[in-house]
Formats: sequence, C-alpha cells, structure tokens
Amino acid sequence: MSDIRIALRRLRKNFGFTLVVALTLALGIGANATVFSIVDGLLLRPLPLDDLDRIATLTVTAPSRTTFRIGATPADFLDWKARSRTLEALSAYDSWAVNLQGGAEPERLQGALVSVEFFTALGVQPAIGRGFRPDEGGRGRHLVTMLGHGFWMSQYGGDPAIVGQTLILNAEAYTVIGVAPEEFSFPTGTDVWAPLVLDGDLAASRDTHSFQVLARLAPGATYDDAQAELDVNAARLEEQYPETNAGEGVRVMTLAEGIRDEGDAVVYVLQATAVFVLLIACVNIANLLLARGTTRRVELAVRVTHGASRWRVVRLLLAEGVALSLLGGAFALGFAWIGIDLIRSNMPADIARVVTGFSEIDIDGRLVFWTLVTAATSGLLFSIAPAWRASRPNVNALIVAELALAVALLVAAGLTIRGSLALLLGDHGYEPERVLTAQLRLPDARYRTDDQRRQFWDDLLGRVQSLPLVEQVASISHLPSSNSGASQLFLIEGRPQPPDGQWPLTSSRVSSPGYFATLQIPLHRGRDFTARDDEDAPPVAIISQLMAGRFWPDEDPIGQRLRFSAPGTDDPWIEVVGVSGDVVHQWFSERGEPTVYRPYDQAPRSSMMMAVQAAGDPAALASAVRGAVSAVDPEQPLFRVITLQELMRQGMIGLTYIVSLMMVFGAIALLLAAIGVYGVMAYSVSQRTHEFGVRIALGAGPSEIVGLVLRRLAALSAVGLAIGLVAAYALSNVLVSVLEGIVGMDAATFVGVAAFLALVALAAGLLPARRALRVDPVIALRGE
Repeated sequence: MSDIRIALRRLRKNFGFTLVVALTLALGIGANATVFSIVDGLLLRPLPLDDLDRIATLTVTAPSRTTFRIGATPADFLDWKARSRTLEALSAYDSWAVNLQGGAEPERLQGALVSVEFFTALGVQPAIGRGFRPDEGGRGRHLVTMLGHGFWMSQYGGDPAIVGQTLILNAEAYTVIGVAPEEFSFPTGTDVWAPLVLDGDLAASRDTHSFQVLARLAPGATYDDAQAELDVNAARLEEQYPETNAGEGVRVMTLAEGIRDEGDAVVYVLQATAVFVLLIACVNIANLLLARGTTRRVELAVRVTHGASRWRVVRLLLAEGVALSLLGGAFALGFAWIGIDLIRSNMPADIARVVTGFSEIDIDGRLVFWTLVTAATSGLLFSIAPAWRASRPNVNALIVAELALAVALLVAAGLTIRGSLALLLGDHGYEPERVLTAQLRLPDARYRTDDQRRQFWDDLLGRVQSLPLVEQVASISHLPSSNSGASQLFLIEGRPQPPDGQWPLTSSRVSSPGYFATLQIPLHRGRDFTARDDEDAPPVAIISQLMAGRFWPDEDPIGQRLRFSAPGTDDPWIEVVGVSGDVVHQWFSERGEPTVYRPYDQAPRSSMMMAVQAAGDPAALASAVRGAVSAVDPEQPLFRVITLQELMRQGMIGLTYIVSLMMVFGAIALLLAAIGVYGVMAYSVSQRTHEFGVRIALGAGPSEIVGLVLRRLAALSAVGLAIGLVAAYALSNVLVSVLEGIVGMDAATFVGVAAFLALVALAAGLLPARRALRVDPVIALRGE
C-alpha cells in the first residue's frame, strides 16, 4: 500500500508524463478491447443457453467437395436418429421463407422449420404457451407455430392472448401455440418456428444436403463417444449407399463451434494484429520509463542507502507501472466504447439480426474485467525492464523491437488493405449503378405448379417493364452480393463419369431473359435467353467464361452439353448456348467461380430476386414496383427493396470492417513507431552528451557528429527491419490462408513498408542528431 501511495503521488506530480503514457497505452488496449468484444460476442458466447457444452451439432464431411462441412440429407438424419445411443433429442432444422398475410399489408418473416425435439435439445422453455408435441411432426398436424419474442412484442404488443390465435403463413392457417423466451433467437433473427415434416420422397432423399442437425449428449456420454458411434454409422451408410454417401463422414462438435464458419479466423487475425499494436505501445512506454529512470538515480540510490533492498526498489517501480496501466485501461474503455459504437451503428440492421452473437458486442462486465487484466499485464510488461535496469538502461533493443513489430503489422495491414480495396473498388463483372433490387418468395400452398409460378413472373416482369423510367427488368435466383447461392454437381457429355465423390461442382443460377443486359454482364459468345426457351423447348444454359476456360479450354463450348445430376440419377442433357462474363458473387468466395445460368421457364423456383434498371434514381421506383406486385397478387410481400449498390455495400460489410480496422491499427502502429524511434534516439543523444562534447572539442565537424547518430540508428534499424520482414512473412502466410483470393503475397508491399519505415526512422532520428550539434563542449565537460 505504501508503494501504491508513493506511485500515485508521483504520477499526480508528473501529470504531463502520466497523461502521455496513459493515452499511448489506451490506444493499444482500446484496439484490443474493441476486437475482444467482437471475439467474445461472435465466438466465445454466441448463444445464451444453459449447458451449451452439452449441445452438439452434426455436419457431414466431404473432402472432395468445395465446402468441407455440409448439411445433412433427410435420410441420413433419420438414420442417425434411429441408431444413436450417445445423443438424444436429435433435431434437424432448415430455413423457412415465410409470408405473413391477413394484415393491412403482407409481411416477410424469417422462419425456421424444426424437428419437434428442437427446443428440448436446446433446453429452451417457452415464455408463454407450450412447445411442439411429438405428433405435430406429422403431416396434417404440423400447422402450429411458435413466435419469436421480439416479433411477438413488435407485432402484437406482448399480448398473451396471441396463444391459440391463427396466423396465415404462406397461405396456410397456423395456430400459435407459444412464444419463445426473450433472450432466445436461434437460428438468429427467427420470427416464427414450425414443425419440420419428413415424409414421402423427402424422407428418402440422400442427395440434398439441406439440414442442420443438433442434439444433446446423453447422460454419461462424451463427444468422443458420439463421434465413434457416428463414424461406424457413416461407414455403414457409405457401404450401403455408395452412389450418394461415398467419402462422406460425420463430425460431432459443440453447437458453439458449429455455428462458426471459416470467416471467424479473420476475427482472430484482427485480435493478433491488435496485440501487435499493444506491444508497440508497451515498447514505447518502456522507453519513456527508461529515460525517466535516469533522472531518478539519486532518489533510488538514497532509498538503497536507507536500507531498501533491490526487490523493494523494483516493486516500487512496478507499482508505478501498474498504476499507469490501470489509468490507461480506463481511457481504453472510452476508446473501445467509440469503436464498438461505430461497429454496431454501421452494421445494416438486416445483417445484424442474422449474425449470431452480434447483439452481444457491447461494453459489459466481461469486457471491463478483460481490459483491466490486459492493462495490469501490460503495466508489468513495460515496467520490468526499466525496473530491473533503471540504473543502466540499454535502449538498442527498443528500436529493434519497435521497428520489427511495426514492419510485421504494417505489411499485414498493407496486404489486407491492398487486396481488399482491389475487390471493393474493382470490377465485379457487372454494373450496380441505377439498379433497384427486391426479393419475392411464392408460397407453395398458393403457387403449387410450375405453370402458376411462370405466369406470376411473366405478369410481374411485364408490369414492371411498362413503368415509367424503367429501362430493363429481369429476375434471378441469386443476385451478386446477396450472400446466397446454390451449387450443383454436373457431368459433361462424352466424357467419362468421375468416381463417386469426385464429381465437378458449379455455381447454379436461374434467370429470366434480359438479366445480362440489366446488369450489363457481357456475353462473349453465343446468345441470351429468349421467350422461346420455355418448358417445351430443348434445355439450354449459359456458362461463365471461367467455366468455359476450365472445362473446355481448347474447344468452343457453344453446342456442348452438360447435365445437372447426382450419382444414380438421370436428368436431361442441357445445351450450352452462350458464354457470359465472370461475376464476383460474394467477397468471401473466389474472385470468379464457374457458373451455369438456366432460363426460368425451364427451371422455375419459388424464391426469386428482381433487378430493375432505372433511367434515373432507382430508389424512386420502389413504390411503383411494390404497386406492380400488389396488382399481380396483393398477398405477396416484396422485401429487401434496396439498390444494388446498397446490396453490394451490405454484402461486403464484413470486408469493409476488416479494411477499416486494419487501416486504424496500421496508422496507430506507424504513429507509435515514429514517436518511439524519436524518443529512443533523443534519449540516446542525451546519454552521449559528454562524448559529443569531447569530439567537438577535438575538432569534429557537424557532419561527423550527425553521422555518428545516424549510423547507429541505421544499424539498429536494419536489424529491426530484417527481423520484422521475417515476422511479416510468417503473418502474411496466415492472412493468405484466411483471406484466400483476397490477400496475396506481394513483394512490393514488403519492400515499400520496409523503405517507408526506414525513412520514418531516419526522420525521427534527424532532430536528435541536430540537437547533438548544439552541445557546448565546455558545458558538457564541466558537467561531467
């Protein structure tokens, strides 16, 4: 306590020094606290569920596919459920596009179809009403629904009388049986849940990997037990159904692990980068404390002569360091609050509501505790060297460490920023300006046949095309940047059938005639779809240029035929009639990917998106387009009506955050490195006053004195830059694997960062070097 009182008294007396150190440390800790809030919310505790470590998720593993983990097929799920002894309450769930009708206007809801055991597996009890009964998983009894708490509050004002009432969902009457608890929303953003019915052809399907599966570990069972049991089951299914299950296994993991995706590695990279910023700040503060330590030699010597042990002196200095760090931690919470507020406020609401754990990103007790622990640890870290070597500080290592850390961080930031901006600002293969987008999902209960769906879209596109200021209109199953897509296995006519599990895979999209013209996607060969490509015409397709080059590198793909299929099926052959330009569909996928487009009339879908090219401001067409939908069918809600540019912005929001954070971290690192090098060199020059005085007295000229300072700086900088480049190469390899297709090794970035930091170090050393010229030899020698 005496040490703490002395430390606080000294810090208060040296207010300017205290403020500089606290703010320097606050930058480093604030950066880490901001990223930690993201890690904590998205990765460490994404769901507020009891016994989360006992809730398992099951995914199919298929190394031969482009995606390592895929969903389960209905038949496989039913087989797991029938044979499992280590898992109980196995439940499948899938997304459910829901139109709510019967109100003043139709609304679009986010739904989920779930097995009746779903809430039991998660250990969730309804806030009011009841959960699903076992018999409600059968057709005819499945028209019941549970409401999300947020939807219940916003739509019905929290009225408990909603239980027992009827809602018209997708043109069918569902009875409300309960409301989920306030803190529960899984899958994230769900408004309504309904029973998943598995019967008929769907129950027998082994080639549609659409279901997510979760379960609860049986009492006494472990994850290893469940994995062993499912490994045996997977081997049996592979032997029994080689055409569909060849090479497929099952992975069992916790639900928290299962809801994460490969993009989470980016968050860890950001946390590592923030740690680099903190280390640079600690090196800076260590330098300040070393320099300050020289002014305290007399004080420390007096303490020793009065009986203070070496440990007593070290403890006093450590107490000062920790007090400084805790003050910096308090400032860091302010920086973190600003950073977290910017992250939350700039995330589009439609995306935030479906990102699991995003609502947990906030300043809370966990973040405050983590920040204080980080601050105290940092205080010990930057205090150890000055405390132990206060009488003989060696600052050479500080310049080396500062530059090495700065090089590694700035190269990583430079590669990320350069690659990301090339994608964000580069050519995506289509023109997003003056295009309005919207989505529609036709309920199967109302549009049961393909002819009904075709007629709806023919009528709607015709009405929209006739609107004033509309130049082009088209429909597509998955717009670029919509974070949606579909892939299909295919065969090429005349080529040997690949072994099971090794079929080629392509992105698959369905569009109306005019789609390529609406988005200004070039057609390099062949023709566009026309109205003649209807259900009675021979099947046709347009492929992307990348697909043409990959699968027909030395021949003309026009006239070639392919077949969408799965092993054991026999779908019709499709003739290639055109080759389109490549399109960047999602930022997290490859720069381009093989794509096949089919005409809507030959492959009608319930869910489609619309693109409207306007002569002026596309947003001004929103009301008229809604009116056109209402004129065709007033019960169908048009949702997510936004411009294509806004859709792109929202689709790339994750990459935008990465670039922004890397820019901030890089700027902080550069600033701290420049200040640190200047501080170390200024301190070094002050320590060599006597030497410079003697040299000047013996006739040394200005160039010689400046050369002494700069040569020493150059030698230390060379060592620091060399170590930093090695560390940068290792860190960049991690980034390349995490942001594949975006970040790539670039020698120019390595050389540019090293050269720039060398110039920064030179500039930071020039002022102390000039100060050395002003040393009066008489005063220097008299002082000695």
